[in-house]
Amino acid sequence: MASVGNKVTKFKPGEKVFLATDMSLGAHTEYKCISEDYPIARIPDGMSFETAAAIPVGGSNALHFIRKADLKPADKVLIIGAGGSIGTFAVQLAKLQGAEVTCNDKGIKESILRSIGADYFIDYEKQKWTKLKQTYDAIIDIVGKSTVPTLLKLLNQKGRLILGNPGVQSLIQGLLLNKKSDKKIVLKLASYSVEDYNYLSELVLSGQLKVIIDKTYPLEQIKDAHEYVDSGQKAGHIVIKIASDND
Repeated sequence: MASVGNKVTKFKPGEKVFLATDMSLGAHTEYKCISEDYPIARIPDGMSFETAAAIPVGGSNALHFIRKADLKPADKVLIIGAGGSIGTFAVQLAKLQGAEVTCNDKGIKESILRSIGADYFIDYEKQKWTKLKQTYDAIIDIVGKSTVPTLLKLLNQKGRLILGNPGVQSLIQGLLLNKKSDKKIVLKLASYSVEDYNYLSELVLSGQLKVIIDKTYPLEQIKDAHEYVDSGQKAGHIVIKIASDND
């Protein structure tokens, strides 16, 4: 924290903190003014800025989706888009629940996903995975390119479909089918909280959760960072590092 207002009581200048700035529009910037009542967590001792920066968005959303999936030990869960910032957290959190995890993503991400616990892997570029006979107790769709009826066919009775990136069509389909089906469709995205940040940090520091960082770019190379993300090759997180006088 670079500075605080004269009425701020929760934080002091120089404290190391992390947070998600939600969906506020704007450009990449070195400083941002945030209310002290916003969900802001202190970076624990022993955790780097890069690791802390990767936790709020990916970790919080993954935790939310896993909670909504209501996984029991030995439940079968399919995570579509498992190789991204949310997915790499979701895979590990599902394994902590004792679930059997199938990951769906590009083939180049298979090794990293298996290294963090994936039991099975589907390369969507090579397999017609929507035609597979395997069904699941829960599906977490982070990509949002499949229709709700298609995904419901892959669910067991009373299964849970978590739409992590729903388009307008999926939202409408989900709302309509939720009233008719015995399968639960979850449309709500995560809200951010200090409690979740601290919980995820504890898992990271204890070694139960790995923060997968693909590449780190300086702010001056933000264009390159966006191009790499858009290429679809990213596994886990991209972190933007802002130089300081201490570097």
